[in-house]
Amino acid sequence: MKRSQTLFCGLVATFLLGLWLAGVQSGLGLEIKAQVDLNSDFDQFGSQIPTVQIYEDASGQQLSAFGIYDTGCSVVTWSEYDQFFRPIPIKVPNGAGAEGIGGALTGDVSEPGKIVVVGMHAVDVLTFEYDPNKVAFAPGDPQEHGVQLFVGTSNGSPDLPTITGTPIHNGRLPSFAPEAENGIAAKINMQWGLDLGALVEELVGDIDPAMAEAFEGIFWPMPSVEFVAPNSKLTQIPDDDATLGINESTTAPVRIPLALYGEDNHNDPGDTITASYNPFQNTGVVLSDGGVTIGDDPNDRLAMLVDTGAALSIISTKMAKDLGFDPESSTPEFSVEVQGAAGGIGSIKGFTIDFLELPVDDDGIDGPDGKVLFTNVPVFVYDVLPADTDPEEGLDGILGMNLFNYAYEMLYDPFDDLGPSLSLTFLNDPYQEDLDPELLDELNNLGPLFPQSALSIPGVRGGAAPVPEPSAMVLLATGGLLLLVWRLRRRRAA
Repeated sequence: MKRSQTLFCGLVATFLLGLWLAGVQSGLGLEIKAQVDLNSDFDQFGSQIPTVQIYEDASGQQLSAFGIYDTGCSVVTWSEYDQFFRPIPIKVPNGAGAEGIGGALTGDVSEPGKIVVVGMHAVDVLTFEYDPNKVAFAPGDPQEHGVQLFVGTSNGSPDLPTITGTPIHNGRLPSFAPEAENGIAAKINMQWGLDLGALVEELVGDIDPAMAEAFEGIFWPMPSVEFVAPNSKLTQIPDDDATLGINESTTAPVRIPLALYGEDNHNDPGDTITASYNPFQNTGVVLSDGGVTIGDDPNDRLAMLVDTGAALSIISTKMAKDLGFDPESSTPEFSVEVQGAAGGIGSIKGFTIDFLELPVDDDGIDGPDGKVLFTNVPVFVYDVLPADTDPEEGLDGILGMNLFNYAYEMLYDPFDDLGPSLSLTFLNDPYQEDLDPELLDELNNLGPLFPQSALSIPGVRGGAAPVPEPSAMVLLATGGLLLLVWRLRRRRAA
């Protein structure tokens, strides 16, 4: 295995209904800062965020694997598959354990190491090299307070993927800029995608021009994450700016205040897994369907995990019943077969609710300044934490990536001076275009090269979709184990 700048090549691999809820406002009466009209057919699932995750041991040896950037996972993991091919040193065999969906998870605790994380935009998929200036370092000298990973094992956690969890935010940027000494933020380009046309042209253009022509203009949909200094800002792209290359503009940024959930031991994990906080929103989540609204009473706040590792949004059984759905007897609008890291659990039901809103706080003073309104929202019903969990400590559901299919950029900043936050800009004119069915055979051939997004395309799907893994021990907070079930999108020419 080559070090640092070489990847393991075997891993490479709208508006349907115009719905304006005239006169429908929550009890909070907040101004709508951005409105996102989802499509109940296409927006049941969203995109995971692939990373290249590199483990560096005390001797400086580096091993790399594909991972998933996941704010819903409180640890950094190394899958059993990656451990088989690229073994990292173990500190405590069988020292990691958690109760998860489908049963108990056990694994090994790695030796402390430095974690280097690269977004896909910084990777050359032809040479498998990456830009060392566009990486994030997890904290500490590997010999002192490096990150200790949850390492999957064949008998205890064979389905656990490699996950770039929230301990990465305690790291620093390569520049070691003073403003990044105490942590980093994550900026995600949601509309980035791999140019399959350029890739196929480079690989087989000389010997199979017909194939190269078939893929021309096709992008494999995947977001890309870039790690930036705390208090970075998103910018609006105006109507007369061709920056996107698709004649699109964006909304002004909206800032959603967050709180942090769980525990942080990254300064001294001892013999356990390095863990850090997960973000959630509990000051203004409002859901409504059929005239029934929940969450608008200040005395009855809903706590929802903000989970970049979750491809779908989830509400609890209680929330579903409060909205008028009976998950046990109601006929679902859609469903999905699910599998946890510890085993399969069958099918979960999905419904579409009229709207979901999140608070916007631009200045951190005197409460929300407005709200982001999502309409026609697909949600699945599942209890991500046990029913007897203390409501003051529990989570009511998950805000998944399907909510952000029409976002242009996301910025998660746990070190925002105004408090932890998620900032967003959205496309003003979202679009979708069906994929030419004749390409599906070729996409099936490419699917194994892109494991994080292969299930995103109708016709390339197969098997069950993994689901978030809750963790009573804060080893694995909910999230991180959903495979992307989306559709290939084609960018329009400028």
